Amino acid sequence: MHSPSPLRPFKSRCRLLASCAPAVVGLAAALVAPAHAQSFQATSTVTSGGAFVSTGANTTTITIFAPESVIEWQPVFGADANGVVQFQSAGTTANFQSILSSQPNYVVLNRIVGVNASDKMRFDGNV
Repeated sequence: MHSPSPLRPFKSRCRLLASCAPAVVGLAAALVAPAHAQSFQATSTVTSGGAFVSTGANTTTITIFAPESVIEWQPVFGADANGVVQFQSAGTTANFQSILSSQPNYVVLNRIVGVNASDKMRFDGNV
């Protein structure tokens, strides 16, 4: 009587994983939006009040749902050789909008964190 190889299940799983790898890599690449596709080249953290930040093709939309909010922005890229941080690229737009129908006026403090005090921030898009 012939007994099955103890490595057979392992080899089958390896072949299955290897055959799935290109699909997983392709899916991951499709789901990760490149940083240049948004307006602000930074990640955001709402530290006070209420806001939601969403990104799309060449846009960053900040929806405000509190009368006062604080958003901290951490630039994705560091300063170039001239000490300039490209925070917003040319041809992009950042929109601030309120969903407060009872109080359409709002205040947002946008704090840029994680940069050197000597760095210069560059905004080339529209806010």
